[in-house]
Amino acid sequence: MILSNKISKNKTVHTSRTMMFAELSKVMEHSLHEDMYLNSLNQNIANKKTKNNKDKTTSYLKQLYGFDIKYPPFKLFKYFWQIAAEKDKPVITLLYALGEDFLLGESYPVVASTKLGDKVGVRLNIRPFITADVLRKKPNIKWGVDRGKNPPGSFWGEVRDNDLHKSLEEKRKGREIKK
Repeated sequence: MILSNKISKNKTVHTSRTMMFAELSKVMEHSLHEDMYLNSLNQNIANKKTKNNKDKTTSYLKQLYGFDIKYPPFKLFKYFWQIAAEKDKPVITLLYALGEDFLLGESYPVVASTKLGDKVGVRLNIRPFITADVLRKKPNIKWGVDRGKNPPGSFWGEVRDNDLHKSLEEKRKGREIKK
């Protein structure tokens, strides 16, 4: 059974690369007891300075979190938000967002396996997102071999071939060899 179809495969908050935790916290704390989440957003509780920023924030928050108390996952999110310590709320938010946004769910293994401070190899991982047509802007990528080079000792080799696609099993083996 699929619990959520709110975010389609063509629309995702995470093309903007944010869970908007600070804004969500303000809305949740302001609206928790009366379940007036959408009113809080309309009142600009996130304190955005321009109408454009307010509208974007409202749209992204509604798209990702829904704020529908009849929707069982949000009902559980609200319950855990109320009983959680402040330090645990980002984790609860991440878990909820992982279930609601397919792009975040798909990219999480790559992001989670990246060391803190390291960059995610976007160029090597972007093809599925282009194929799925979920990016707002299409990057200008020359498919095939280009002038750039991969880092020395890279599993893919030093020649950057943007059409080289390893299977998941091949990638896992490459990571194991590198360790």
